[in-house]
Amino acid sequence: MKVFIITPNLRFGGSEKVVSLIGNELNKTNDVFTIVFDNKKQSFKVNSNIYDLNAPASENKYRKLISFLKRVFKIIKFIKRHDPDHIISFTESANYVAIICCIFTRKTKRLRVSVRTNLNFYPTRTKLLVYLFYNFANKIIAQTNGAKEGLKNIGIKENKIQVINNPIRFRAIKNIFEKRQYILSVGRLSHEKGFDLLLRSIKKTNNKNIRLVIVGDGEEKNKLIKLSKKLNIENKIKFVGYKKQMRKWYLNAKFLVLSSHYEGFPNVIIEAMSFACPVISFDCDYGPKEIIKNENNGILVPQGNIKLLSKEINRLYTNSELNKKLSYNCYKDSKLYDVSKIAQKWIN
Repeated sequence: MKVFIITPNLRFGGSEKVVSLIGNELNKTNDVFTIVFDNKKQSFKVNSNIYDLNAPASENKYRKLISFLKRVFKIIKFIKRHDPDHIISFTESANYVAIICCIFTRKTKRLRVSVRTNLNFYPTRTKLLVYLFYNFANKIIAQTNGAKEGLKNIGIKENKIQVINNPIRFRAIKNIFEKRQYILSVGRLSHEKGFDLLLRSIKKTNNKNIRLVIVGDGEEKNKLIKLSKKLNIENKIKFVGYKKQMRKWYLNAKFLVLSSHYEGFPNVIIEAMSFACPVISFDCDYGPKEIIKNENNGILVPQGNIKLLSKEINRLYTNSELNKKLSYNCYKDSKLYDVSKIAQKWIN
């Protein structure tokens, strides 16, 4: 089969990682073309053919319109030339373009659009656009059952929605109970990730031995560094920046903490689990509650409850038996998300 995957870019990010994993897996048995709006600063490797539209995003309204039209005309031409059997789009900006292109080329029955964000935080205008456009697609792929309900509430027909979780590349670990050194947190240093709540929780633990490593970069980095100093915990916190290779960071962590205000589908949870690194997470919309079985393969904390989060951090840090139990179970459960199994759902 000939498959088109349409995405804005292949830079560092959760959606981009999913595109590379799914695309590479599909490319083993299909002819895959990855169409990107702008391929500068590519972070993820894809084994498929890459077609760069050279139509980057812009804040300027005039340039934004020009880029949008350029994307549409080039993809329509590409569809007519190659006549794909399936077209998959990732993220909202790519979804609108793909839908318009498939309407003009009469390929809507071959189109699957993938929703990557939390719909509760969409502005009313965006929700209206989703309602007007997404029903044209043959299928809308949601990452979680919560996202499915969000789509239904907007007005998307239920029979069009399919839930497919994000994938990981599962690898066997020889000794999942190796000596581990620190607490880990991973993500973009931005408001929605709630790192300020995590720092306040670390302060409340009153545990002198706790060390937290934060992997990631973002606009709130300096603010978070200042907060750690204000809380007098700067000696417990290490900001190491963005790391492309995460294996050693997961393997050396006692557990991972996710303190987000909201999520689409938190890749970091299943990635950590695949390295036998259990997760404590706020029970935010969406995702964590659909991955974590509380007290079995991880720990869920009511959203925003800093006091309870600090208590659970301290408990898992000091209780080796609980840590071993969660490590074993989360590692075992992470196999469900191996890319070979998730890709098969896309094929089906």
